[in-house]
Amino acid sequence: MHTEDSTWSGPNRLRTSDAEREQVATILRAAMTEGRLTLEEGEERLGAVYAAKFRDELQPLTADLPDHGRRA
Repeated sequence: MHTEDSTWSGPNRLRTSDAEREQVATILRAAMTEGRLTLEEGEERLGAVYAAKFRDELQPLTADLPDHGRRA
């Protein structure tokens, strides 16, 4: 499969689903409520969540949260 989309970089990247994006968005909203992220930081990351096409784009958005935000 060939594509002109420059974000495609091979078969090792898996596309993310709406459910996965929503799970990360929930983690980020909780982090904002807990005061771990400012409103500006949270909104910036939420924008990146909903723009993400691949799973590996989601992980960095919660990497600096305790337990990657899973306890939030």
